Amino acid sequence: MDKKQKRKVWLAAGFVAVCGIVSLGSYYASQQKEQMVLQRKEDSPAADREGSAVSGKEENTPGTESSGRPEPADGTEGAGGAADAVRAEPAPEETLCVYVCGAVAAEGVYSLPAGSRLVDALNAAGGFTAEADRTYHNLAGYLSDGQKVYVPTGAETEELTAAERLAGEAESGDRKEPLPVNINTADKALLMTLPGIGEAKAENILAYRKKAGPFQDTGELKKVSGIGEAMFERIKDKIVVK
Repeated sequence: MDKKQKRKVWLAAGFVAVCGIVSLGSYYASQQKEQMVLQRKEDSPAADREGSAVSGKEENTPGTESSGRPEPADGTEGAGGAADAVRAEPAPEETLCVYVCGAVAAEGVYSLPAGSRLVDALNAAGGFTAEADRTYHNLAGYLSDGQKVYVPTGAETEELTAAERLAGEAESGDRKEPLPVNINTADKALLMTLPGIGEAKAENILAYRKKAGPFQDTGELKKVSGIGEAMFERIKDKIVVK
């Protein structure tokens, strides 16, 4: 074999060797690539699970604060805040109504706080007039709801005896209302339960009723001897005609 033929053989052998090496390298590269793809597929679910777990820990659930305490979805305060708001509201103040009339500056019905005294009612009515008997009522007496306070003049109280005057003063501080008395049927003892009606006045009422007949209205009682305007004003809410 001459040199030229040997050279061709070496070239062919070298070419085959190079092709073999290239093919082998390509084969190993392909295998390595497939292994990497498989490894990624195997690692991907675990990574997703870890990412979900981390994300779930970091995120807050809707409607809760970072402390874990629920927060109302509508933005209103919680139960504690609502209770505090209720406690903060002042309780409504109780009132009573009294009718003040007679020798006062401004007769009328007045609303006063519960627990008020008679002096508060008189002040609300503008105080006494010049003709008023300023010592007739017990100004320290408590008021009751629906009470009528009649202030007599000095001329009206002059006709009262000392005992009747004391009875009127005691009554002005009493919050209880007696049961009404039917002056057409009441006997002497029952008539004497009325404030300011003593034995003599009770007998005068019986004598008048016997002479003139049954009372047509309570105002007719003022025709009885010894019972004037001041006396009638004291008892007119405690008597009836039936």
